[in-house]
Amino acid sequence: MKRSFLLAITLVMVLAVSCKNTKKLTPEEAAMVEETKVELSEEVLATIDQLAADYIELCKKTDFTVTHSDQQKMVKPDYLLEPSFAQTLLSKSQKYCGLAVYTAERVVRKEYDMSTEEVDNVIAKLLVDINCPVNMDDYNNLPASEVAQKFYEDFKERGELDYFWKFTFAAQTEICYLGANTPKPEVSPITEEQYYYFAERFEKMFSALKILAEYDQEAAAIIDILKDDPLFAEDTEFSLPSFENAGDFIRSRVELYTIIRQKLLAYDLKLYF
Repeated sequence: MKRSFLLAITLVMVLAVSCKNTKKLTPEEAAMVEETKVELSEEVLATIDQLAADYIELCKKTDFTVTHSDQQKMVKPDYLLEPSFAQTLLSKSQKYCGLAVYTAERVVRKEYDMSTEEVDNVIAKLLVDINCPVNMDDYNNLPASEVAQKFYEDFKERGELDYFWKFTFAAQTEICYLGANTPKPEVSPITEEQYYYFAERFEKMFSALKILAEYDQEAAAIIDILKDDPLFAEDTEFSLPSFENAGDFIRSRVELYTIIRQKLLAYDLKLYF
């Protein structure tokens, strides 16, 4: 028995592949979406279900809060995404990725005593645009694991599991990007056990995306993006640094995370969402 798995494929993707980034999509072009049914076996769905359950459980074990000294907070971050950038997010996939980024950066803005009003408005609009299963208040106040659980259940019911993992990938990427850019906190925000749980989260996410990449060109492009990172490159042995060296390791990769993040938001690869 098989179920229908709904994939949204932009018609003008063919133009994007041939023209690379020489053409910026208009809202009208981005709205031209062809829906294609792809059959996923019960076995594949069961595997993705288990990966999601494992991922969400790991989220529960890795909730953390980063704090900085008053002196550190005097220097406001200049690496956050401008609220106006949300206007360039045209498709549903782009909006989910943008939502993940703005949500993570809202936490940073609050930590640095910066206004979140504009970002709150952006998040609220994105939640409406994508018909999100949680409201604004819940989204801001619920633990990330509970939001992830609601997202997954809703996407599964709609037959849109690919969006859950794209959102997840954007969120994980943004965590690394922010970690690489922010000053070293005086006290580590996570324990050694949580550090390895984070590594497992990446493993579950990557495994799910590799499965979806066989059916979804957007997921396949994300796998291509990840090839910029030696941790995910094929045929490459790369060991995770020790917990003691993790912070320095992440901060040393700021350029790499910036490139991956730019590609994710601008889709500077083979496709436009």
